[in-house]
Amino acid sequence: GFSLAHRPIFPRALTSLHFREVSKLSTLLYALSATTNLEHLSIGHASFAGPENPKHVHLRRLRKLETSFPTGGGAAALFRSLSFPGSAQVHLGLFVTPFEVGELGSDLESATAHLHNLSEPIISVEALADGRHFSRGTLVVKCSQESLTSARRDHPDPILSVDVWWGNPWPIPNREWVYERILAALPRTHVRDIALRLSGPTAV
Repeated sequence: GFSLAHRPIFPRALTSLHFREVSKLSTLLYALSATTNLEHLSIGHASFAGPENPKHVHLRRLRKLETSFPTGGGAAALFRSLSFPGSAQVHLGLFVTPFEVGELGSDLESATAHLHNLSEPIISVEALADGRHFSRGTLVVKCSQESLTSARRDHPDPILSVDVWWGNPWPIPNREWVYERILAALPRTHVRDIALRLSGPTAV
């Protein structure tokens, strides 16, 4: 991965890009508009606000999107500016900051908007709780188009994975407050399975 310079130029044939420390959405969208054959896009440690009239980019071959943002509207700005196949797997990381905790719902709603029009709907939602994660304030929610009780051994990767974390003192009332906002953003009409997986040492 690398930082994104002003108005970068990339080969159109690229199928994979990994960015870190993206500070301007307009620069990112300019780069993506010239590399629409991407199959894997990773954007780490991004922190930006959306322009008033953002460019819209369609990544027609995208298979996997990995993003990491602090709360504050950056994730919402990105997802409102991108379109991609519903079959693409999305991994969203959000760091909840004390000053922008109120933007968490907006970031989640924009990042999950494409899930409301899937040809194969979300069937299961799985929350992962680990004692080690609890101690440092994190949670993970995974959404799948297959039942958790399926007998298949080769379970497909989740269509959406949301990883939320925060520091001390906690900027949120409790962990359930975050779960409620994630569930509110998801299309739940066809959900049949909701599970909480516990692993690791017991939380104190």
